[in-house]
Amino acid sequence: RGEYATSSPAHFSAAAKEISFTSLKIKVAGHCSPKDDALSLVRWSEPLNGPRKLSLRADANRAWDLASALEFVEEAKNANSSILSILEFVEEPLKKQAVDKKWSI
Repeated sequence: RGEYATSSPAHFSAAAKEISFTSLKIKVAGHCSPKDDALSLVRWSEPLNGPRKLSLRADANRAWDLASALEFVEEAKNANSSILSILEFVEEPLKKQAVDKKWSI
């Protein structure tokens, strides 16, 4: 368990070969739209496609409403149909954690 900060997918790709991480957590929801967030996630996932598979985690920091979260998922699938096979979870996706007094996804 550890942390490694970088702002470049290419730099991460080189470092990932030297560091024995099993997953990568990407901050999403800092862009102009759920589509831009999804494209960023896909861009960061590309270095993970090598022989050593890493899982992917996304952290939205409660930035989306339910419609935006669902749009993010659809846009990510449209950009890379296999992205969900390596995405373990999206941490704190929704601004409002309950919808109709029920826990939401």
